[in-house]
Amino acid sequence: MTGSGRRIHYGKLPGLKDVYLEDSYVLDVDVEASHLKLTLQAVLRENHPSYRPPQSPDRYCYRLAVLEFRGVEAIHWSRRSKLKYRDARGRIDYGNVDVLYRAEDGSYHVEGDWGVVDLVSAAPIVTLAG
Repeated sequence: MTGSGRRIHYGKLPGLKDVYLEDSYVLDVDVEASHLKLTLQAVLRENHPSYRPPQSPDRYCYRLAVLEFRGVEAIHWSRRSKLKYRDARGRIDYGNVDVLYRAEDGSYHVEGDWGVVDLVSAAPIVTLAG
């Protein structure tokens, strides 16, 4: 999985171009045999249909969301961590999604403070909660 070939940045994947993962906060990581779910406090870009101007003191429009990889056929964790962070308001998270891309072989690579994972699955989808 994820060789050194061409990489497609998540912003070019369907449904992800108007989400900014690098400043979205990971609230939970759920792994089961057939899926990987990251619950996020997701940053929506201005072109996202659910975008609203940020509320003070927030810098971005945040929405509770799930980033999900369904139909997982193979998964390999290079690193996992449950290190928690606390923001200025006292909320706990596991960091951000620092990297997400589709590799040339069709697999996905995802990483952040919470871990590094390579997986073969259907294309990731983001679903907003509420």
